[in-house]
Amino acid sequence: MTRRDDRPPYDEAFDDAGTPRPHYAGVLAGLDDPGALRAEALRRLDARGVTFGGETASFDPVPRVLTEPEWSELRAGIGQRLRALEAFAGDVYGEGRVFEAGVVTREEVESSPHHEPAMRGATPRRWIAFAGLDVVRCEDGALEIALEASAAKTLVNDLSRKLQLWTGRSWMVVISREPGQPTLKSVADARKAELEVGVRADPLVKAVLERFPGAEIVGVRGAKDSAPEPSSVEPEIPLPDDIGFGDNWERDE
Repeated sequence: MTRRDDRPPYDEAFDDAGTPRPHYAGVLAGLDDPGALRAEALRRLDARGVTFGGETASFDPVPRVLTEPEWSELRAGIGQRLRALEAFAGDVYGEGRVFEAGVVTREEVESSPHHEPAMRGATPRRWIAFAGLDVVRCEDGALEIALEASAAKTLVNDLSRKLQLWTGRSWMVVISREPGQPTLKSVADARKAELEVGVRADPLVKAVLERFPGAEIVGVRGAKDSAPEPSSVEPEIPLPDDIGFGDNWERDE
């Protein structure tokens, strides 16, 4: 495991000397004062009452400019992620092979507030019609992660080996000094615990538990989880070329 000293964030538009990067020079020259532009954009959003997540919407009006080599590599990764999401959603509401394989438990998926039991057995043309994928730049060949206390001691080395296998290049995985976001499992566990506390407080459930000493609550589902049995027809997973990634897709075997 490795820790590294804090470094300033990577500046997309300017190099270390403060000079505009070649692919940003034209954009910055046309914007005059990017800071003033952002302040004016936020002022207009606030004046119009535009909100996101209960707060005034915030965005950076300076476009993210990518070079052709950068986009070519990103396009392959984004395409792979979309295919994975499409396959996962189709399987979760279909045969459920991901549960049988132990990749994720059915409880973890069905406890999500975004789970829609009524979609079981459905066969939409496309499961993932819109995906908000965040593009994050990290140092080439280096990845910084935050670990939970329960994380396996071999996780960092295992991840480094996997990244090298997947990308064909060496990677240095380092431990962040900053706390990370909760894992999907911890979020699911917290929701499960919250539901169970509410159920235990129900008078009828209390009476049942008192009547049958030793009885345990093994699972809690919301009322919306009552849904028809899944269809025996496996949902088709469409992978058309009309979602903006051209003809250079490579299907994972």
